[in-house]
Amino acid sequence: MSRVIFITRTVTGLLFLSQLVLGIVMWTGHGRSLMQVHMSLGALFVLAVWTLSAICVRAGVSRTAAFGVASVGVIVLLFGMAQARILPGSQHWVVQVLHLLLGFTAMAVAGRLTTMVPARARRAAGSREAHPEPVGRGA
Repeated sequence: MSRVIFITRTVTGLLFLSQLVLGIVMWTGHGRSLMQVHMSLGALFVLAVWTLSAICVRAGVSRTAAFGVASVGVIVLLFGMAQARILPGSQHWVVQVLHLLLGFTAMAVAGRLTTMVPARARRAAGSREAHPEPVGRGA
């Protein structure tokens, strides 16, 4: 399970970085034609965050924490889809900064969620060491 979490977290991180680069390129006035790519990768990023949340629940992370992370994904998706219509004009940069901060938040909480898995596994491993299997049983 930890390998699946690692791979999904890596994919999520790579999608986040690609979103960051594309967003900066568009924000600086270059690559406006990349908007659809940015939106598609954004949807994949949110899907990766949701997948990571589901995998972490299966690995024993609190459902509440995973639901919180998945909810941040929903907010990122909805805000991203609506951002062009929010506060158009000279103050639109505020919306762009909020969108950027939401993306950073989603990546941070998704990363934090994955760190809850090893911590829980270590506690479980520690309890097994306190009660080892009897020697001489089995094979």
